Amino acid sequence: MTRVHPLEPLTADEIEAAVAAVRATGRVTEAARFSTITLDEPPKEAIAAFDRGKTVERRVRLLIVPSPECAVVEAIVALPSGETVSWEERPDVRPALLFEEAIKAIVAVQENPEWQAAMRKRGIEDFDKVQIDPWPTGNF
Repeated sequence: MTRVHPLEPLTADEIEAAVAAVRATGRVTEAARFSTITLDEPPKEAIAAFDRGKTVERRVRLLIVPSPECAVVEAIVALPSGETVSWEERPDVRPALLFEEAIKAIVAVQENPEWQAAMRKRGIEDFDKVQIDPWPTGNF
């Protein structure tokens, strides 16, 4: 529990504690990626009743990609107890493209001989001058 306003952004320590709590459940491996970690906003009544002198339970919402397969888990962790209060596997949801995936996509394209040949055919020899932006279509 903390004495900050219920809508204060998460601190680095809170984010680290929430990730550690999820990992401690044993439900994810080291392959898991945390796509989004945000404050799970309390009900409006709790915000309206907020008193600076009292502690407020903070909850963290995590969107987890548990493995290379397309799957997502939505979890909510209460702080500071580290209790996982919600764990929902969502086979119908896809996360946003993660930064490391974007980098891997750029490198894969740049290293592809067919792409290189197509660039050379167009008179482009310096591939470092070509910007590649991987924009996934998403799941709408």
